[in-house]
Amino acid sequence: MSAKKLSEYRQEAMALVDEQVNPAGSVKFSTAWWLNRINKAKNVVAQNSGFHIVRHLVPIKQYTEWSALPTALCWGILGVRFGRNPLDGIDDPFDFAMWNAEFPNQPTADGIEVVSASAADTTQTLTIYGTADVSDIVQREDISLTGTTQAVSAETKWDELLYAELDAVCDGDITIREASANATIAEIAAGDLTVGYLPDMGSPSDYRIQGQRVYWTPVPDAAYVVQMIGGGIPADLSGENDTIASLPAHFDSIIALGAAIEAEGIDLYDDSQRVRLNPYYQQFMAQQTELNRYLGTIDRSRTTAMRLGA
Repeated sequence: MSAKKLSEYRQEAMALVDEQVNPAGSVKFSTAWWLNRINKAKNVVAQNSGFHIVRHLVPIKQYTEWSALPTALCWGILGVRFGRNPLDGIDDPFDFAMWNAEFPNQPTADGIEVVSASAADTTQTLTIYGTADVSDIVQREDISLTGTTQAVSAETKWDELLYAELDAVCDGDITIREASANATIAEIAAGDLTVGYLPDMGSPSDYRIQGQRVYWTPVPDAAYVVQMIGGGIPADLSGENDTIASLPAHFDSIIALGAAIEAEGIDLYDDSQRVRLNPYYQQFMAQQTELNRYLGTIDRSRTTAMRLGA
């Protein structure tokens, strides 16, 4: 059985609503008007069934434990891969390596200054990690010490300091403070090297979905790209001979049904439309259920897929 063409979807939908005339332009029942309804039905079915599987590329930022879910992702996630390696999906957030801000005083859109209690501390470098400019993206900056004279960060809008590390011990205590009011954020005692919590870092091995974000563990030590395999929206139909290749051919009628429902529901101007609309809608939902059941039998991984919003 070959896939239906756009022209065939339109003719079937028109027959369902007893309308066989295509007026010119983009008015109701015109060819352009039906095109919009057919593509909308296609999108709804893809979102509800996941019949169109796509590899979504997800960029990962260095030091940042999360990425935004792809905007084109719908239905659910069948798998996530980094290179050839599958990543494990984990539900428990306590199994994740995450940044933890431990300092009660934070800069809040301010620069950071570093000063030592000893004038001899001029060869060391302090590396700080934090967020800036009202963003959850973690960044890193190296600050060269200048003894008892404050060294100032290049970033002027730090919001949260997460961790700081010296490359060598210092003779004096190191104070990390806000640039504007000199309020102390954290201190590193003479002889110590770090303050704060540094999570495990490396290439991603596990992921967790929360809201519209995907969290990675360990925290990325570099910029990476992972493949997220899940539902997507097929390209819109436009030409008369266009088909939806990824939709199983024996479920083609579901698209015409969806378009007919949209057409009947726009303006219910007589009782005959009301009578037709309800059974069409029931058929539409029943066919989507059957489509999901069919897809589950040909691809068992779908039955355990991570469903978005579940």
